[in-house]
Amino acid sequence: MTKKIHILNAAAKVFYERGARKTNFGDIAKEAGISRPTLYAAFEDKNAIMIAAIYHASEQLMETISGQIADKLTAEERLALYTNVAIIEPYKLIQRSEDAADILSGHNEDGKKAIRETLELRSIFLKKILAPFAPEVVTEDELLNCCRTFVLSGSGLKNTVSDENELQQCLKLLSSWLLRHLNK
Repeated sequence: MTKKIHILNAAAKVFYERGARKTNFGDIAKEAGISRPTLYAAFEDKNAIMIAAIYHASEQLMETISGQIADKLTAEERLALYTNVAIIEPYKLIQRSEDAADILSGHNEDGKKAIRETLELRSIFLKKILAPFAPEVVTEDELLNCCRTFVLSGSGLKNTVSDENELQQCLKLLSSWLLRHLNK
């Protein structure tokens, strides 16, 4: 593991626990077991590390899913894996945060932009893992739009549901919709 990855893992942990607003460089340096000057040498400021941590967390989710996808032989299994790793587990983590609203909002405009961009990357990723199950009548653009709708809706639900049970109920409905579309 590179030093930057180690720092990003530590930063993501602290951001999830405290929110970006309450997190400072000292908190991240302490969690990473490095000095503040070492952290400043790697990242310009808290905003830069927050944005890098958003991208890193998204990449980790996709890597986790990729590592577990081989034995998922149906669209249902793959979508369930994606839903659990990319939506439900992060929701649980965020619910334990001191400032979940700060995390979900992206903290500032740069964070919001990074979240939008990573959600688009996740939409493309979901399309890739579901594409083998799409019938020929479903175009690539149509499949991407369906996956984007699923990803954006799932992400938005984290802001609005009252608990994990409600999140799972909503995701079950969204999953049924997407799978029906794949079974045209």
